[in-house]
This record gives sequence, structure tokens and C-alpha cells, in this order.
Amino acid sequence: MENFSPLVIISPFNDVYLNLAAEYLLYEEIGQKRQIFMLWQNSDCVVIGANQNAFAECNVDKAKQCNVSIARRKTGGGAVWHDMGNINFSFVSPKCVYSEKGNLQIVLNALSSFGLNATFSGRNDLLCEQFKVSGSAYLRGKNACLHHGTLLVNVDKSKLASFLTPSRSKLAKSGVKSVESRVKNLAEINSKITTKVLLTRLYEAFFEKYPNAKLAKLTEILPIEKINAKAQIFKNPQYIFAKKQLGVLTQRGLFEWGTCEIYYSLLGDKIVKDFTIFSDAMQVEILNGISDFFNSKSIQQIQLMLSGYNGDERKILTDILNLMIKE
Repeated sequence: MENFSPLVIISPFNDVYLNLAAEYLLYEEIGQKRQIFMLWQNSDCVVIGANQNAFAECNVDKAKQCNVSIARRKTGGGAVWHDMGNINFSFVSPKCVYSEKGNLQIVLNALSSFGLNATFSGRNDLLCEQFKVSGSAYLRGKNACLHHGTLLVNVDKSKLASFLTPSRSKLAKSGVKSVESRVKNLAEINSKITTKVLLTRLYEAFFEKYPNAKLAKLTEILPIEKINAKAQIFKNPQYIFAKKQLGVLTQRGLFEWGTCEIYYSLLGDKIVKDFTIFSDAMQVEILNGISDFFNSKSIQQIQLMLSGYNGDERKILTDILNLMIKE
């Protein structure tokens, strides 16, 4: 890896599509050789995970009526609400130095300076006083990695509850009755915390770990024309709503790795066709290849193929297959 100083970037945008575009370009083009810490905020929007069904995760009709943007990110995980009471952080780094624990420690250090004792919980949450104040998602590429997350500072929780529509089973797993009751704003815990103050403390915590880091302007690192062009991909309704050929049978599952909803058809000799999965699983790299694994193969073939897999990949494939066999 070339010996470049880490960069801190504060995005000048409040548009979710521009911010997602800039973040992904940093991951694609710079992340393999340089560490970057990007801080950003969005105007009112819902951001769904890479493999989620927008219509199941948020109130699409109401969002259109209220001019609330809906966006799909490249990482896994569940749907989140963003407004100007929320701070988003992104760690982009070469794979050889990537550390989720190290990244989160920077965030925890920033929070501890306000007297907050936040703890990591579940798949990707930070809790304060047993309430969720932050969630993370990840993308691990061949040469670079992306770890991004949210920090709820003074989010409009009534809007969060109004626009997000998570499944009842997912809420029950978290032991709550509504998505609103599961979260808490940091400003409710410590009234001195504002988005401006926390944003400053976050990049100070990054500088404390990397004294040689430099503060840079986003548009000096990436041409605005390139950001705009990439934003059009994120803004494309076909990408956001992911209209696919859906099979006839529908199964829903709740597993350690996340929730899933699968559609498929079974032809003669139990050959799977039109397999589609929607999921909030964090392992987006595995989910991206699942349709190819199941489609145009018999249940028996799929069972035999599983012997060639291990780890998270085998666990997810096995759980999905068992869900299908239940039918």
C-alpha cells in the first residue's frame, strides 16, 4: 500500500443520491490505497439495504406524496431513516488495514467524550441506555472495504415511525412493539450533543488515532461531474425498486443472519425457476450470488452442491433451502 495520509472529508451535499455516489466512488477508486473518513448528512429520505424490497420496508406512496427520497445503498442490512438530525459516517480503507472494531472505536471515543457509554450489540447496532443510537453496514471487496453507519442525534422519530415499515417478526426479535420505541436520540441522553458538535468531535477522534490525517474537500478528490454521473445510477427507479420476475411461491424466514423473503417457482422434478430473494442480511456479497445458485437447478442438485460451501455462505444457503423444503 502506498504511504498516503488518511483523509477526512465532510460532504458539502445533503442529497442522498450525491452522497451515496460520492461514497461509492471513494470506495471504488481510492479505497484500495488510502484510508478515508467521510461525514455526511441527508435531507429527509429512506435508505434501504442492497437486497431489500422497498415496498415492504417503507411507505412508498407516502414518501412520494411528501417528497421524501427513497434510495438503495450498496451495503446490506435494513432500512433506515435519514434527516438533518442524523449524522452518517463512512470508513473507506484498503482491505489489508480494514478493521470494523477499530472504526467503531473511533465512534465510541467520540461518544465517550460526552460521558456516553455506548456498547456494540447484535449484528450492527450501538446502544446507549439499551436504546439503538447507531447502526452500521459493510461492503468487503477484493482490495477495499466500506463501513458506514448512522448516528441519531436529533432525528424526527415521528417521521421515522411513519415512513419505515419493518416486519412484525423483526420487531418481535428485538423485543419492541414499534421501530420508534427501539431508538433514542443522543440529544435526549445529553442535551449538549448537536449534529454540529458531534460532527466536529467525530473527525477530532479520527485525527487522534491518525495524527497524520488531512482534511480535504470532496470535490478536490472527486470531480463533481463524476459524482453527478454516478448519482444518476443511484437515482434510477429501476435500481431503487428492483423490479424482478417473481415466482409463485413465497416463503419468509427469520434467521440469525437476518430476515428474508423468497419468491420462486417449482417446475417438474422440483426444478427451481424465477428465484428472487429480498433480505436485510449483512453479507451482501453472498446474497448477490444466491439467485444464480438456486435458479434452474433441482432441489436434489442444490442439496449436493451445498457440500462445496462452508462458513456463512453454507449457513445462509442451507437455511434458505430448508425454508423451501418446508413447503
